[in-house]
Amino acid sequence: MPPPIVRFEPVFLPPYSPDLKPIDRFWRLLRAEWFCDFIAKDREVLMVRLDTALRWVIDLVEGNQVTYAIKKRL
Repeated sequence: MPPPIVRFEPVFLPPYSPDLKPIDRFWRLLRAEWFCDFIAKDREVLMVRLDTALRWVIDLVEGNQVTYAIKKRL
């Protein structure tokens, strides 16, 4: 039996569409608040800074779950 014919309609997305990618808003927030003037001297310093920034985002109270869909408990 031949495989069934699958129909699909391609959807045009602009090359850069941050509204369609919530992760872009998330990284923009992290860069603006934690990494705009930060230069890591080594990997450990970078990991500590990233860990602190991620905990800060998780602890945001206002708008956190709506904007980034990050749950309070991981």
